This record gives sequence, C-alpha cells and structure tokens, in this order.
Amino acid sequence: MEVKKRVKELIEIFETSGLSEMEFEADGLKLKLKKTCADTSSDMCEAVPSRPNAVSKAVKTESKTEEDESSKEYIKSLLVGTLYLAPNPESKPFVKVGSKVKEGETMCIIEAMKMMNELKAPYNLVVKNILQNDGDMVEFDQNIYEVERC
Repeated sequence: MEVKKRVKELIEIFETSGLSEMEFEADGLKLKLKKTCADTSSDMCEAVPSRPNAVSKAVKTESKTEEDESSKEYIKSLLVGTLYLAPNPESKPFVKVGSKVKEGETMCIIEAMKMMNELKAPYNLVVKNILQNDGDMVEFDQNIYEVERC
C-alpha cells in the first residue's frame, strides 16, 4: 500500500506542476510521467500558468518609494528551474532592458528536469528591468522581468 500512496502523491505533484516530463527512481520503484502538448509541430511546450494570467501586480508596500509599487508589473517564473536569458551561451539575450516585446515572443528559457520550457510574452510589453541573472535558479512565481504594457 505504501508504494501506491507514494505513486499517487508523485502523480498529483506532477499534474499540478508546470513540468512536461518527470522521472523518479527510488527503492526499486521507477516512474516516468510525460504530458503531451496539444501542438505537436513544436519541440517546445509553451509554459502555461496555473493561474489565468502569468503577470501580477506587486503588492503595495507600506513605505512610499519614488515610484508607486502598485503600478509595477512583472513576468514571473511558471516553474522551478534554471533560467537562461539567451538561446545558448554564445548568443545575444532574447530581451534586454528597453526591448519592445510582442505577444508570444520568447523572453527566456527555464530548464526543468532537462526539459527546455520557453517563457513567452503574454502581451505586448517593454522590459523595464531584468531581475535575475543568466543561469540563476528560479522558483515558481518568482519575478524575472519588470515590464510595462504597450
């Protein structure tokens, strides 16, 4: 019964995560889970947020700053993994501060369990600030870019 409970927990975690593939092996138990993409013409699955909108407004802080914090918008990580700001180490970054990005354009890649997941712009925007560095580990819902709609 312990094995069934463990497998069920792993499946539940996988289903609620942003991962498209997962392998687990321990104590003689080997489990491989894979989600299929609706669009099979692409090698990449688009990262889909668990909430309707991947962008959120910052919570207003009690201390006033020069800019009103509540007006800032962020592009957040949709899963846990390694952040890559460029397609490969020799390439230019996908975006930089001041870049105008069209809806659907790739902004970065997050590697999770050897799967490369593109993070795409949810709408037309301008990058105001890049909050993480290339190669950083990012958490789910962690701010990556400060942006402004255009």
